Amino acid sequence: MQIATITGNLGADAEVKSSANGNEYISLRVGVGYYDGQERQTQWWRVSAFGPRLVRYLGNGRKGDKVTIAGEFSASIWDSRNGPQVDLDLVASSAEFGGGQQDSGQRDAGQRAGERVASGGGWH
Repeated sequence: MQIATITGNLGADAEVKSSANGNEYISLRVGVGYYDGQERQTQWWRVSAFGPRLVRYLGNGRKGDKVTIAGEFSASIWDSRNGPQVDLDLVASSAEFGGGQQDSGQRDAGQRAGERVASGGGWH
């Protein structure tokens, strides 16, 4: 199991989806900025979140919101016309909104911006 924590901005509003068995989950795109020595780049992550607490919390995410998400990650490499590409996927176990002007404020009744939320018996 490989664990990662990323901090970036949502590339689009959060999407609530349903699995084949009817359970809701969240699908996000998170852009993480970095400097490659010559120019600023953005690395895009596909993030999925399961469990009612994370679905409710992250479901209020809006494009541009700053978020920190931790969880299990995987990477896959594939060939395109432009050469090898890498897909980065993260299954969230915890999340926190917040940080400066991109923070969209209160997320949910009882949830404050910057408050951490975990899917199971962890911190919140």
